[in-house]
Amino acid sequence: MRRRRTLVIGLALALVATLLVVTMYTTLMGERPIETIQTKVIEILREPEKYYNRVVLIEGKFMGWYVPKNLTGPPILTPPVTRSDWVIADDTGWIYVSATSPARCSLKPFSREDVGAKIIVKAVVKLREIETKEGTVKVPYLYALECIVLKT
Repeated sequence: MRRRRTLVIGLALALVATLLVVTMYTTLMGERPIETIQTKVIEILREPEKYYNRVVLIEGKFMGWYVPKNLTGPPILTPPVTRSDWVIADDTGWIYVSATSPARCSLKPFSREDVGAKIIVKAVVKLREIETKEGTVKVPYLYALECIVLKT
């Protein structure tokens, strides 16, 4: 009898802990992402609201703190979250990845040697409203959940 009660209490605590984690995740993300979408950077730049709070998979190159001059990017060059935000670029465009993201790529954003490394980033698309002389601009960026450096 005592064993059974201990088991029931243990299962109840596990269930409560699971619900707490799910609730915290949902609260932090604003809304719960449902699926991971493999996409190109240009699609996020064209329709940021469509991708907002969605989990995306981007395959591209690590650009560190260097902004590609020949590719389309966000409406402003300023990093949206911190000065340490870094850039990922694919063949369609570039976008910032928040340096406050939990994922780390093991690459140095200031190192020219790391620039161009092939990476895959799984991230939540976020939007930041930034005031400019022309008015308020919505700037999409990535909050990285995972970052994988591909061997070349």
